[in-house]
Amino acid sequence: ANQNEEYKTYSNYIVMGSVDDPAFFHDSPDYSQRRKGRFTTEENVFVQQIVNGFAYIEFTNSDNKTSKGWIEVSYLR
Repeated sequence: ANQNEEYKTYSNYIVMGSVDDPAFFHDSPDYSQRRKGRFTTEENVFVQQIVNGFAYIEFTNSDNKTSKGWIEVSYLR
């Protein structure tokens, strides 16, 4: 089965990031496009799109700053 089929778009998920295993943002659905930004805690996110094993998410933190980018779907629950 295609790994993209397991996840629904336009749904809320929890990113399972931790200090030992952070979930990094990527600029595109590509492992080589990793950014500095990452999740080191479990956070609620909104998935808009799934491509190539990555989810395009929108996340608003406690300071009301919104981040958008791609994370590996393996971090979603």
